[in-house]
Amino acid sequence: MNEEHRGANTVCFPEMRKGEVAICLATVLARSSGLKEPLLDYPNQQIASAMARGQLAYYRIMEEMGQLRMLKKWQDVEAHLGEWRAGSRDSAPLGYILSMEGADPILSPRDLFRWWEDSLRVVNLAHYGASAYAHGTGTTGGLTPRGIDLLKAMDEVGMILDVTHLADEAFGDVVEHFTMPVLASHHNCRALVPGQRQLSDEQIRRLVDRMR
Repeated sequence: MNEEHRGANTVCFPEMRKGEVAICLATVLARSSGLKEPLLDYPNQQIASAMARGQLAYYRIMEEMGQLRMLKKWQDVEAHLGEWRAGSRDSAPLGYILSMEGADPILSPRDLFRWWEDSLRVVNLAHYGASAYAHGTGTTGGLTPRGIDLLKAMDEVGMILDVTHLADEAFGDVVEHFTMPVLASHHNCRALVPGQRQLSDEQIRRLVDRMR
């Protein structure tokens, strides 16, 4: 991203309502990648985990204020959409599914189960740089041994995996090792926007094949 344009495109609750956005993914993001970007990178996973839990606390406050509604299961999604379709979209809370962008705040596979109890439903393993679990945008490499263990825990609990930001080799490892549903939440096509950050045609085909 060109830094001079960072922050020029933002989303706020009133504009989401104008756009009739009923449901979104709401992310927690705290890295320990070593990139040292302010407000994103922290010295270790423990601090990253604490920061991510602070972001979750903010979403909880927005729920208490009636701005947001957390959707934890499919029945929640159906009930929320029913309320919006009934004509109360100007007053109903915005629905959100809790997502984690970069898995560093998950301290271990065992800790994943605690995050699940706290309503986390979508995880991508890395963001920019390398995480404890996988190589991400701007790096070369696959899953780490800890990443394979985390995928097994995600399989067990039923967590959705977001393949966004994975380096090419890590993407291949994920397709091989993960059996539960996958999501590509924010990409472009590499054929249109060159660069590792986007999905190649072959990667898109592999995702489509998983749906068959």
